[in-house]
Amino acid sequence: MSHRVLDALRTRCNGSTVLGVAVVVAVLWVFDVSPTSLATTLMVAGITGTTSVVADAYDLRDSVERAGIASLGIFYGVSGVVLEDEPVWLPAGLFALGGWFVLDAVQTIRHDGATVPDDDRDGDEVYQSYVTSRVHETLQDEPHTRRELGEHLAIEEPYLDTAVARLRDREAVVKRGSELRVVERDTGWWASSRRWLARFVGRISRPVTIELSDGSSDS
Repeated sequence: MSHRVLDALRTRCNGSTVLGVAVVVAVLWVFDVSPTSLATTLMVAGITGTTSVVADAYDLRDSVERAGIASLGIFYGVSGVVLEDEPVWLPAGLFALGGWFVLDAVQTIRHDGATVPDDDRDGDEVYQSYVTSRVHETLQDEPHTRRELGEHLAIEEPYLDTAVARLRDREAVVKRGSELRVVERDTGWWASSRRWLARFVGRISRPVTIELSDGSSDS
């Protein structure tokens, strides 16, 4: 193991961690849990903990870390169908859920990479997000033209133009004549439910829609 993993492991493995594992094992033993179930529980905890340590050590993206844990769902799904004489809907559901997380991670790695970019490489994007937030906040106070925004915020034109384009793409800002205005959204429960459903469907379909975008999972 590399020093990164060892450092992350030392950070996580302390007296509280060891005591917690010992308590869980003792409770399972007292309640006469079968050796197979005990071994399975320890295996799940070991895989989950190892995935978390490796993710911390190498700054893996959240979707990649979740895929490591979701592989357990695939394992349980296959073993449930093969070994258990029970209805298949539960293992099939676990298999499908785990498979989706793994597919999402594969697409993320293909388009964005497995690790989170260093701050030095990501500094421009962080600043662009800040500019976009500033433009949105300014337009919430009152409408502005493109020229007025530049004079008011004193931001370089490429960042300002990108911020306006992003807000218009998100349908958060609309242009009326020469003025840019914030889109007034319906705050009723039906409109909120539709927006939540749209975000949910968009998140579920991301492994597919990412292929139709500009190649970034943030699109």
